[in-house]
Amino acid sequence: MELLFREIVDELIQCPEVEAIALAGSKVTSYEDQLSDHNFYVYLNAELSHSTRKRITNKYLRYVEFNNQYWETEDDGQLNDGSEIRLIYRDINSFDQNIAQVAIEHSARIGYTTSFWYNLLHAEILFDRNQLLEGLQQKYKIPYPAELKAAILQKNHGLLRRQMPAYIFQMQKAVTRKDLIALNHVVSNYFASYFDILFAVNEKLHPGEKKLVEYVKNRCLWIPGNFEADIETILQMAATADEKLVDQVNSMIEELDHCIRQAGRHFADEI
Repeated sequence: MELLFREIVDELIQCPEVEAIALAGSKVTSYEDQLSDHNFYVYLNAELSHSTRKRITNKYLRYVEFNNQYWETEDDGQLNDGSEIRLIYRDINSFDQNIAQVAIEHSARIGYTTSFWYNLLHAEILFDRNQLLEGLQQKYKIPYPAELKAAILQKNHGLLRRQMPAYIFQMQKAVTRKDLIALNHVVSNYFASYFDILFAVNEKLHPGEKKLVEYVKNRCLWIPGNFEADIETILQMAATADEKLVDQVNSMIEELDHCIRQAGRHFADEI
């Protein structure tokens, strides 16, 4: 870890509210590139005051967006060399409960069901005051639950084309209206559910929103036919509200369904 990052970590660990600090994201995986930022997850046992956070960020960052709340509580900024850093603050007990809902209670989401679980297991622990974060990694280092696979399928598959609010019906309306904004929105939601299903079939935790095609190709055994080509074609068609888009999406879902059945999962009969 670079010296400046070490200094920021050393400042944070002086705060008794800081239970653990971890580096996660592409910086600790094989998917890093020159655009990757540095995601430091600061796990708290109590709220860390704004004044303490401002003192640390103002000391080390040339540009700061303090207390961003778009996804999690974050202080985002740039170091003097222009590289980006995100300090992401989490209550460690709430984080534990969030993952337990998925890994233990088998509660599925609409897309990205296991992304926080992936984030935990693939994090590099930099500081762990009472070994609580290491304890969470050990607690959730378990086989992919069959019940969770079934729950993800039940939650997401019906939205592909079977239920009334299904993505494919929304796409058809947007294509007819030539509403590119609505179409872009629903295509993004479609892919969120599609990848959630695909990772469940392969018993892989969801790595997040970046480089998903590359991840599937490198890490998944069960991959639908025409996988990469279908994705590229659908994105191109969506850009122009092509009238054949729905047919193409139907074909892609057929390939996904065939993949699920090939994988021999016990929940394939639910399709």
